[in-house]
Amino acid sequence: MKKCYFSNRIYKHTIPHDLNQELFHSLRLYNRAMRTAYAWQTKHLRTGNKPYEDSLHLAIKKQFQMDDYYANSAVQQANALRTSQKELQALYVKQVDSVMQSIQKKLKNERNKLTALRNMKQSIVDRKPKLHKRMGYRMHQTASGAVYALHRKNETQVWFSPYLFEHRHIDKELKRLKARIGQLRHRLLRQEQKKEKLRREIPSVLFGSRSFFRKQYTMRKDQKSYVAWRHAFCYKRNAMMTLSGRKDAKYGNFVFQYDAQSQTLHVRSITGQALILPYVYFPYGQDRVQESIATQLSCQNKKKSGQSMGWSIEDHGTYYIIKCIVEEPE
Repeated sequence: MKKCYFSNRIYKHTIPHDLNQELFHSLRLYNRAMRTAYAWQTKHLRTGNKPYEDSLHLAIKKQFQMDDYYANSAVQQANALRTSQKELQALYVKQVDSVMQSIQKKLKNERNKLTALRNMKQSIVDRKPKLHKRMGYRMHQTASGAVYALHRKNETQVWFSPYLFEHRHIDKELKRLKARIGQLRHRLLRQEQKKEKLRREIPSVLFGSRSFFRKQYTMRKDQKSYVAWRHAFCYKRNAMMTLSGRKDAKYGNFVFQYDAQSQTLHVRSITGQALILPYVYFPYGQDRVQESIATQLSCQNKKKSGQSMGWSIEDHGTYYIIKCIVEEPE
């Protein structure tokens, strides 16, 4: 089992400008590589043609001129996103099946009502009225003749002749039920089409959220608003970078190295520069992070019994949040 621990806020005005620029460049280039990997996979699945040569890892590495570790993490994140989309697609199919079962149940009930009303109408035409008592219909004999009634929970409707009962109630109910059955059949057809589409299509992802992308169509139509929206949309698409861990690494990761004593995080940027983030601590998991690092440092055979540590950087505008992903014993 893995647990994710959040660090304190690292405000941008407390660290050098060059470090901010390098982190911004790393976040942007990494997310571009991840989106490209996902787009190439989608194109390959949809058309059957590979838009790259050799392996996806080597293609991303060559395209964006990054090292193996960053390229591997970008491809892994794209693969994880593809897997989650498949699982979500299977969940949607189950939801559609549940809706279809509900519609089929309603359709069966409405058809049974339609059959019962048709039998009642035919019995009245044959002058041998047989009413469906389970639906609340009753025929009462009075001094002036037969009275037809429909008993409901809060009301009772009465007709004083078979003609009125047939034409003012049964005919209207038959028309209503036919329309209702047609609507249910149409809904069932739409759900079947939706299910077939979910099974057939290759899902896609809009990075930066689909709802935020659609905001460009509802905002004020001026250049300043569009520029502000585009800036915010690009920021949302490049606001996070997650790098997986390695068991054979000294600190469980080849890019991030955390010094628990000085509470500094050493990061190797995507261009190879060494960056230092000061005063990084984990308010709700500092002891667990330190214990994992100490265990990894003291491990002799890291390939077999080592512990990987994944790290993530999130840009929240005025500050950064560091996440440490640690394997917890079950």
